[in-house]
Amino acid sequence: MSVSIKPFKPASFTVEKIERKIGGVCSMLKSSTIVKNCVKNEIGHHLKQLSEVCFSVTLDHSFGIDDPCLRFGNDVPGPVDSLENLRFSDSFKRVLFHCLNIKKPLSIQRHLWPLVGAGFSVCCVSGQRSGKTSSYLIPILERIKNGNERTSNGPLVLIICSCHKIASAVLQEIIKFRGNKKYPQVSVIQSFVDFNGRQTEIVIATPLPLLRLIEDNRISLGKCLFFVLDDGDKALELYLEPIKQIYSHYISSSQTRFSGEFSNTPNRKPLILKTLIFAEKWTENVEKFKNTQYRPVVLFGSFFESLIASKVKCAIELTDSEKNRTETLRKLVDSRLAANVDSIAVLCCTAIEAFEVIRCFSQTNIHAIRIDEKTHVFDTRVTQRGIILVVIDAHIPLMKSINDVQCLIHYNLPATKTVFSTRFSLARQRLQIEETANQIAPCESYIILSSSNKIQVHQLYNFLKRCKMNIPVEVELLRRSVPRPLCKHYLSLGYCQLKKYFCFNRHSFNSDEKAILSLPITGQLKGFITSVLSPNEVYMQINEYRNENSFKWKRVNRMISREAFQIELNRLQMKKSRYLANVVADEVHAVLVNGNIHRVKVLSTSKEGFRLKINLFHIDFGSYSTCSTKELIPLPEALKYVQPFVNQVHVWGIKPVDNEIEWNEKCTQRFVEIVNNKAVECVTAWVLLQINGIFWVEEMRALSKLNHITEQLITTKISQTLLDERFAERNMQQLPNFNFTRDYTLLKWKCEIQQSIIKKAFLDDDTKEVYLSCFYSVDEVYLQIANLSDCLKRLEKDLNDSNSRREKVPHFFKNSVCLCAKGGESKYKRAQIQSVNADDTVTVKFVDYGDVMVTNKENCYLIEDKYITTLPFQAIRCKLSGITGSVNRNLVYNYTRVESTPKSVLAKKMTLENGIYITRLYVEVEPTLNCRKFYSLSKWLVENGHAKYSNEVESKVESILSLENEIAKEEESNEEQKIISHQINNFYDFLFAQANKVKEKKMNVEERGKEGEKKVETRAQRLHRTIKKYAKKNERQPEKEETESSSELPDVSNLPDTAFDFSYANSEQITTILPFDAADVESSNESEDSFHENDSS
Repeated sequence: MSVSIKPFKPASFTVEKIERKIGGVCSMLKSSTIVKNCVKNEIGHHLKQLSEVCFSVTLDHSFGIDDPCLRFGNDVPGPVDSLENLRFSDSFKRVLFHCLNIKKPLSIQRHLWPLVGAGFSVCCVSGQRSGKTSSYLIPILERIKNGNERTSNGPLVLIICSCHKIASAVLQEIIKFRGNKKYPQVSVIQSFVDFNGRQTEIVIATPLPLLRLIEDNRISLGKCLFFVLDDGDKALELYLEPIKQIYSHYISSSQTRFSGEFSNTPNRKPLILKTLIFAEKWTENVEKFKNTQYRPVVLFGSFFESLIASKVKCAIELTDSEKNRTETLRKLVDSRLAANVDSIAVLCCTAIEAFEVIRCFSQTNIHAIRIDEKTHVFDTRVTQRGIILVVIDAHIPLMKSINDVQCLIHYNLPATKTVFSTRFSLARQRLQIEETANQIAPCESYIILSSSNKIQVHQLYNFLKRCKMNIPVEVELLRRSVPRPLCKHYLSLGYCQLKKYFCFNRHSFNSDEKAILSLPITGQLKGFITSVLSPNEVYMQINEYRNENSFKWKRVNRMISREAFQIELNRLQMKKSRYLANVVADEVHAVLVNGNIHRVKVLSTSKEGFRLKINLFHIDFGSYSTCSTKELIPLPEALKYVQPFVNQVHVWGIKPVDNEIEWNEKCTQRFVEIVNNKAVECVTAWVLLQINGIFWVEEMRALSKLNHITEQLITTKISQTLLDERFAERNMQQLPNFNFTRDYTLLKWKCEIQQSIIKKAFLDDDTKEVYLSCFYSVDEVYLQIANLSDCLKRLEKDLNDSNSRREKVPHFFKNSVCLCAKGGESKYKRAQIQSVNADDTVTVKFVDYGDVMVTNKENCYLIEDKYITTLPFQAIRCKLSGITGSVNRNLVYNYTRVESTPKSVLAKKMTLENGIYITRLYVEVEPTLNCRKFYSLSKWLVENGHAKYSNEVESKVESILSLENEIAKEEESNEEQKIISHQINNFYDFLFAQANKVKEKKMNVEERGKEGEKKVETRAQRLHRTIKKYAKKNERQPEKEETESSSELPDVSNLPDTAFDFSYANSEQITTILPFDAADVESSNESEDSFHENDSS
């Protein structure tokens, strides 16, 4: 029912007649007394002022619920009222009626079925679940159902989707419509499904794979009848350039001239092609694509997007408090009336607000009339005399005839965007997406905003931004004060491609979001995966961690272990729980799952018939489920606030292929197969960031064990596996707070390990032949073992001839070992970092010579562990015994060297103090064939006035040391050994002779009988035992002597006696056990799955 107000002749105008008319209208409308009196008083007050314009009130009983679909286009078929009026075949109608169970078409379907069937190009903007997909699929399938256009040269219908989920949904719709028939053939082209060129009538594809096939001439669009963009706003936002190229191929294949990139160009021939685009939002790219279509019909499923397309003017009027809202309204109405606005409507959320508005204007010349469900049409000339309309949101859908209001004033914002957009139905006649000859004044919109509108401020901000309106600073500050959740795409990928139009969440961290100190902040994590939502988002139970402070694993501190907490939860099964009457979101309860009690958080509730459906999140597992009210178990307060046992973890460094916004199910399934393998013992990952218990990690690896083998053998890089199998692409985006400390931590761990595997040469108690390699003072002298000099030369030769690429040291730690070239030399030698200087230099000490040098950091390179463990550090620090003084080092070098060749020096160890050997050094002088003489270095320094004795004992020491006595002792011991060996050999001869006699007697054993046989055998056995006993004793004698000579020396493996029995390349003698995963330090050229060398065992 509606009310229309029409002018009539002044001759019939009387007060009585108007009163009777109003009374009749109010009685028929069955309005309340207040409304009746309000209408009569308002009209009576202005009765004398209306000298020229008079009106009458009549009723319109044909009013119904307004159709939300707005259509813009000329000379197009109208919507259908029912399925019977469709121009489809009877068989196809039966499919719609019976198979698809379609009884009444939706609003979008009523308009689009005749348009698509007639061959019009369409641009449809409507929300989700509005029937867009079926609105174009049904007429297209009816068009090609007979198979007259069957062809093998290419598809008849091309449907481009924004992601694989939309493509799968479209495929399911086609299968549902097609039924068991094999025609038409449908092919879905995604990143993981290759197109084999088979005959197909409908191709559903995402842009990038489709473009590759078109450029490879594997798909031809010459026979394509329908070009469809489903979810076109997102598709154009994500794949603008690829869609341009596909569209260009489509135009050129149809032998139609195409020019420009989604823009109108002069002298262009009409593109009489069937192009359809369906979107949720009106964006710039959608508008540009619409401009390329030939006479398109534009449809809007809601007023909200039509407002943006019509470029409605919208302004914000700020008020300090709710009390000043009416005053702001009064000033705004005065300004608009002064601007000669045709009609004004004040929109309120409730009847109380409408009453406040009417009371606000009761003492002014402006007269507010409340329009409710009984009043639907008004004459715009009434508002020129100072009358405004007051409308409540609940009555707007019932007002069909009020459609031409010029100025809409939002006294307060509604709770939802749908109600806000419905308000503009009062001005739908003024919504124009294109300029026309009969251009009317556009609609104006004003919003009165206060601090109480925090709920709607985000939607309002995006609405103003899309309308390209000026946003006041107060609105921006109000928006920032309202908390928003972080965007899931930003959390997982570091960027969000949909934030311009589609995503209203936050894309940056707040200053108050910090790390939880009880959880790891840096380093490496170890645990297992409990739930996989996508390859970028998993839930992980973290059991152990380690960081740069220590390479040993530490347990994560928790109030209670998971096992003990599960026992406490399971005790709730024995208790009789009460029924939960009211279930509120964000509450924590419990639910029974496979015999165990799980803690769950209520996410949301919804009704399905008479049953309440509750969406749950399992706090300690990271999974989602649904249940009913009866399945919920009340949880004690003490158990609610225990810290969750799992943490949300975002795996960094990978993203979906082809710029997809969602992960393919195959990728997620492959990830699950890797981490949930029975052989996987644990999962490790490196922490990039931790905020509020959420982790961002890299280098996630699954550590697996083979059956019956305790040692970890296989390490699988999860992200690298997905990249190699083309399930993912590498993501180079980074969050601003990332801490890339992995290389630093690994190198620090390696430095700590080096300290445990480093071995140093030493001096024993005997006199040792050495070389003086470096002299700083009498208190700091460095020596080298003479018989290891050849080994050192071979080691340094291999260091410089190695084919492996040298890597510069990225981080410097004290006492770490590296490669460095000595000043003026090009060969690299082993060095140890002594200190890191502030001027980008380091102080290094050459561990085989004792020299100290300051060099640039760029001159230091990493060294492999095998070059550290194969040969001890040769530089032995010593101190000259019993002398003091300042000695010039060049004098000592001239005395101990011949040109550049060092002389032989004998070192006699006295004592060992704090790791420094107190020694006496003797330099070789006057070498002869039979004798080598050495002169005391201390004596030489004192005699030449370079030093002095610090005690009298040293002055009495002999100055010359000879090796003759040592040689004589060796010859004498050799003679004694020869005599002993001769005596043993003689005794052996005697024993063998006796044995031969026994053998001769044994030949007569049968004649002598059994008793004689036993006696001979017993005697022969005793002789053989004696021979073996002396033979073993003879073998052990040299080993015993060698053991006794070396028992007084420290135990140093891989320290040879001579230069010829040393082989540092023997890897069996090197057993370096790293405290971290061996795969963590492998080069990028190595295989991803690393095996130990002893796997053949």
